Amino acid sequence: MQIPKTIQQTFKVEYHHKLYFTHQLFECSNTLFSDILNSYNTSRVKVLFIVDEGVAHTHQFLTEQIEVYCEHYKSQIELKSIISIPGGEQVKIGTDHLNTVLKGINDYNICRH
Repeated sequence: MQIPKTIQQTFKVEYHHKLYFTHQLFECSNTLFSDILNSYNTSRVKVLFIVDEGVAHTHQFLTEQIEVYCEHYKSQIELKSIISIPGGEQVKIGTDHLNTVLKGINDYNICRH
């Protein structure tokens, strides 16, 4: 038996991460989120928010704040939907929640890049 030829290559994937610190991200006077989207794409960007139910429960006005923020920056942000799903271990059981997120991505033609 003849051993097939092997091709070996070494490659490196370089990642650059920017980490932003802020307070009140969805306060209309805070332009950070809008600025980040604008640096990504200067045309209007479709967004789909996936919110942990526990976070939404703790921050009772989060959904409303997101809606108001997106309306304020509507020339840059096209809010498609806000989907609330359980967090923690519950979300890892089965594929129902994953399918909900994937359906939202597909239904609203959200770019995943």
